[in-house]
Amino acid sequence: MRILLINDTARKVGRLKSALTEAGFDVIDESGLTIDLPARVEAVRPDVILIDTESPGRDVLEQVVLVSRDQPRPIVMFTDEHDPGVMRQAIKSGVSAYIVEGIQAQRLQPILDVAMARFESDQALRAQLHARDQQLAER
Repeated sequence: MRILLINDTARKVGRLKSALTEAGFDVIDESGLTIDLPARVEAVRPDVILIDTESPGRDVLEQVVLVSRDQPRPIVMFTDEHDPGVMRQAIKSGVSAYIVEGIQAQRLQPILDVAMARFESDQALRAQLHARDQQLAER
């Protein structure tokens, strides 16, 4: 699994990078959010994007929207933010899994599995909706 890690924390090496390394995952690229996320995704073509953030702000969510629209793939957000409104906004932006507090190496694989399954389910629903829209347009 090719992982792009976005570290949007004040720490030079985020807690997520340490947990991924401990769990034996290969992070193909690690960047801060100051980058253009859609361009980075295009360049490294990850299977999944993991975002380590203390609290997802507007800039983070805007980058997620762009990637979800143009280059859809599972996005997992690890955060300290408990606010249900922020969580709903992140999911609406395209986050497949929103994980609050506590990154444990042994939990990473099940979290990624759930995010991938949810992403695939969402993509299938979008494809069905698109097909139905086309059928209606042809009538």
